[in-house]
Amino acid sequence: MAPLVSVVMIDGSFRRRFHALESLARQVLPAGGHEVIWVEHFDRASPELHRVAGGLSAGRVVELGRTGVYHSSHCFNAGIAAAGGELVVIPDGDVVVEPDFLARLWDLHRADERLVTYCYRYNEPADRRRPDISLDHLREVCVLTHPFNWGGCLAVRRRWLLEVNGYELHPLFATGDHGNDYDMYVRLKNLGLSVCWPRRPVLYHPWHPGTLNFGSTHKLQARCTEYRARTLAHLPFNGIDPSLDTPVPEGLTEELRTLEAELAAVAPDREAPPVLR
Repeated sequence: MAPLVSVVMIDGSFRRRFHALESLARQVLPAGGHEVIWVEHFDRASPELHRVAGGLSAGRVVELGRTGVYHSSHCFNAGIAAAGGELVVIPDGDVVVEPDFLARLWDLHRADERLVTYCYRYNEPADRRRPDISLDHLREVCVLTHPFNWGGCLAVRRRWLLEVNGYELHPLFATGDHGNDYDMYVRLKNLGLSVCWPRRPVLYHPWHPGTLNFGSTHKLQARCTEYRARTLAHLPFNGIDPSLDTPVPEGLTEELRTLEAELAAVAPDREAPPVLR
């Protein structure tokens, strides 16, 4: 029997703690009601990850065995392709949630199949951090510092993720410095779906270096997303189904070249993405 909910989390061999996998695998949904898929971009998922996943009936690890530059979209799309649930939930990979987190999300989406939800992520302040991870402690101390955190947690029917042909695989969206989360939001909105930020459920995020340092989205990727926003495009240039792929429009390419020249003037050692070389 297929699960109701599939949770997809991604990694590029940079995660060292796997509390999110444990937290999301142990939910109050009926037995077999959900699955948690941890997608590793490379072929070296840590032994600790395999140990944790092996002890969870709802957890499994997918290793893509890719080489070269980390490109998170390959992980997202592999998770979507592997998902058996009607609802796909894509949270940050180092969060903690209440035991009824997925049940609450399922109730929201069961009432509206065209719903897209983004969950607020509450962060543990650096001056109140603890080395051990406790839901009770995080619930008490975490604060909302970044309301528009598009990568905090997306939940949407799998059919709509396939309708927009998944996440952008174009080289412009490679590396961990990606704007894939905001880009997906724009394309789902352009598809005409109903986007909501419910007050509950929420995510709790343990502190780690860089937690409260929010940089701007990669400028070249943001320019692509701006183009999609003004043209109401919902498909990526390169997605899950290659038959739907389209070249970068000439006008957008010129915009990107101009922006890249401006960025290169500030950082002369910067290497242009392959599409702009």
